[in-house]
Amino acid sequence: MRFFLVIFVAILLDTCNSLIFSKTRPLNCHTICSISSTTLHMGARNRAWAKGDLSDKDIFDDGPEDESSGKGGLKKTKLEAETVFFEGPPSPTEIIFPALSILTVIGIVPFVSALSRQFWVKYKFTSRRISIQSGFGGKTQTELIYPDIDEIRFVFRAFGSAGDMVLFLKDGAKVELRHVPNFRSVYEFVLSKCDAECNEKSMKIKAEAAN
Repeated sequence: MRFFLVIFVAILLDTCNSLIFSKTRPLNCHTICSISSTTLHMGARNRAWAKGDLSDKDIFDDGPEDESSGKGGLKKTKLEAETVFFEGPPSPTEIIFPALSILTVIGIVPFVSALSRQFWVKYKFTSRRISIQSGFGGKTQTELIYPDIDEIRFVFRAFGSAGDMVLFLKDGAKVELRHVPNFRSVYEFVLSKCDAECNEKSMKIKAEAAN
């Protein structure tokens, strides 16, 4: 009886091992070679791109397009380059009136404040965002994107050559940009990057100039 039980257990174990290994696909030589060649190819490709031997087109193009599929072939995604519209400090007209009042003791403080802003504050308007460098020594950096702007209000300075711009964000925050130079062109550029709802709420330069 024990003899037949041992034989039955041996047959059962052999059957289980056969079922387990039949579902496992071993790596043959062809598969290993394919993985190795692909890894080496991607590594060499990335190194070449880092050295500048490959362009962005080569990085985003992962393979040849299927001619039979036409427009439904491989889709390439390439981010548009960010362009700078304006970058610089506040308008120098900001220091004119404080400079006239420097003869008084009270006027020294506004003059020093306005003069320091010329060195520490910098505005940057690009096709994607607005960057504001401010604070002591210009160490504070603030960035916001145009879709976050809900409304814009402004007031002209220096007879219209500069202006103060207040950006009301959709999360309830408020950002103020004082004495922005080339104000008309900068303001129109910012509005062109905002959505339709923001354009409808925001102040209009032509209507303001007519008043």
